[in-house]
Amino acid sequence: MIIVSKHDFGFVHIAKCAGSTIRQQLREHDDLEGRLSRTHQIEGYGKLNCSHLPLQVLGEIFPEDLQALRRVTSYTICREPLDRFASGIAQRLRGTLGREPGEMKQSEIMHETENVMAHLEAHRGDLTNGYVLFAPQIGYVELDGETVVSNVVPIERMDVLFDAIEHKHNLPIQRDTVWNPTVTYRNPRLTGPLNRLKKYAREHLPVSQYSKLRDVGVRVFTKKGVPRLEEAIKGSERIKAFVQSYYAADIALHRRAVEATSDTVSGSASSAGS
Repeated sequence: MIIVSKHDFGFVHIAKCAGSTIRQQLREHDDLEGRLSRTHQIEGYGKLNCSHLPLQVLGEIFPEDLQALRRVTSYTICREPLDRFASGIAQRLRGTLGREPGEMKQSEIMHETENVMAHLEAHRGDLTNGYVLFAPQIGYVELDGETVVSNVVPIERMDVLFDAIEHKHNLPIQRDTVWNPTVTYRNPRLTGPLNRLKKYAREHLPVSQYSKLRDVGVRVFTKKGVPRLEEAIKGSERIKAFVQSYYAADIALHRRAVEATSDTVSGSASSAGS
């Protein structure tokens, strides 16, 4: 999450919803100085990725930041839940389990996906050990039935959010880059070195230079998506039924966001929280 109070702007980053594209570009303007863009050891919660705290947890751990968010015009990006779930599985396989999904058998992918679904069903709300990737999106928009983040933009209409950031809030933004896409590395042996290089460059280079380097790296060293994983997940009736049930509120949230932006003119943002 970032807040830029002097520009009346707040952004809540839902995992696997292209939020890095916004958060990384505006990090230099963040009132919180990146505090909610890092992992912290929180008493009673364990090790948490504070980049992706649902509003309930944000209010419990950082109540002053929740109040600061309420004082500004706030935004988030949502995503079709099955697409997001598949992207979350890809990141979990790479980051938590150290596997390259493009090199795995579909049976292996399905086995690990079943493990994730079983854990989510048994431990709803667990944000540790990478499960924040699967936290319901509605929890980043509403708190106790109240809409806190009223501007919800579907990932398909990022242009609407870019317009609002640039024209309404007068903040700099680059539109022609995606910070953290789901990809398949052309050479799996380069996964580790390239990720370390990306992390170093992101932390030490100016945003404009980093984005150019990042875009070149994506084009040269990766292919878009993870076809084997996407085929396994999106072709499974069991997984689709799980997503339909577990993420029912997210499905409705995404549908409202798409409908609200379908006829949006340039320069405005959607209000899908109503």
